Amino acid sequence: MRSANPRCGTLAAIILLAAACAQAEVVTVTPDNMRGWSLVANSGGRGAIAAFGPAVYETQHGFATGGGTEFGSGAFYASCTYAGSSGAENDKTPSTVWLGLDTFQGMPLAGVTLNRITTLKYYTYVSRNPTRHGGNSNLWDSWTWWRYPKQPISLQLTIEKADGSDRRQIWYRPWGATVKGDDLNESAIGRWQFFDCRAQGRWLVAPDYDGNPSYSLESWSHVLAGFGNYRLVQTSTVPWSEGGWMSPGWKGSTNPTGNPRCTGTGMCLNFQVGARFYQFRWPGESSSVSWWPESVGFRGHMDFFTLGIDGKEVTYNFEPSVADDGPSIVYTKQKSLEHAVSRTQHAQENYMFRISGKVVERGNPYFSIDDGSGIGIPTRVYWMNNPAVVGQYWTVWGFAERPRWTAVTAPFLIWADPSHATRVR
Repeated sequence: MRSANPRCGTLAAIILLAAACAQAEVVTVTPDNMRGWSLVANSGGRGAIAAFGPAVYETQHGFATGGGTEFGSGAFYASCTYAGSSGAENDKTPSTVWLGLDTFQGMPLAGVTLNRITTLKYYTYVSRNPTRHGGNSNLWDSWTWWRYPKQPISLQLTIEKADGSDRRQIWYRPWGATVKGDDLNESAIGRWQFFDCRAQGRWLVAPDYDGNPSYSLESWSHVLAGFGNYRLVQTSTVPWSEGGWMSPGWKGSTNPTGNPRCTGTGMCLNFQVGARFYQFRWPGESSSVSWWPESVGFRGHMDFFTLGIDGKEVTYNFEPSVADDGPSIVYTKQKSLEHAVSRTQHAQENYMFRISGKVVERGNPYFSIDDGSGIGIPTRVYWMNNPAVVGQYWTVWGFAERPRWTAVTAPFLIWADPSHATRVR
């Protein structure tokens, strides 16, 4: 059975997007026709242009905003794992995902100065699925201790002076330039957000190993004041290890080796997620602090990116292949979730699980159901302020997995939108 989740077709989505931004040319980017985009993932990262991902199982309408903006049948999807928190130097290379571009309307982006860029807008979605626990892993059930990624998929530009003497990277930071620790507004989780990079958010100038520290730029005006005449760099197809600028690595000890001014795609414009090393010296910090928690366990999307140069605009709509109609809903017993097959990447990307059973426990952020199949711990359905009552029977479909932030035995959690849960009367 295919998901009943309503999603408009590609043609309808393009019409709606064009209406929302009438002056922009709309370009559809698919896995079969990347239209100049390049996708790279490193150290356990996963990137795809597809119809799966958290927007499908955590929202009612999938690839659409609450305000009615439709993105079509899919979007760019990225996920990061847990590498980077301990171990040898190469084990301290967290996972990253990159989506790069180096052309605009058939012309190279290289040489375009920042003061010619007139539009930078896009939408993102960050899963509300917790990624780790902030304290003792035995306290996984203390929901107030959950931790989430600290940034969505973010835009990065690689630039240099006209004479090539100063190469820099500037990163758009939608949730603040120096967000770290637990400084996060949770209202940003689990919904599509729109970002106008020239009118909101902050920019961060990345550090390098030539003595230039990181520092924050509070607005696009500040970006132009410092770098308005800097130009986008030429694409590098040679790895850093061979003398080029293409590498997701951060320094000589990462895997692969790299430099802060490299990019995973070698291109000058990138959407990127994932810490590139386990530490980072943030603006105003006297020493390096943990970077890896920023994106550990990340799952999310990016779509409807509009780039404007000299007033001409192109909107990139990321769509899955025609044959990709999204994940199927599979009716299953809870005991089947314990099988290793249910936890493979293939299963997570191609299936959502429907569970039916009796409510045996109810808390404010969840209720637990038991289908009598003999699983050790009843499955929990995450639903804040849910109306379930112990003794009732419910059926629910969504994404099912055990908490990823603890090694302690815990129940399976189903991440779903309330519209995917129904009381059986």
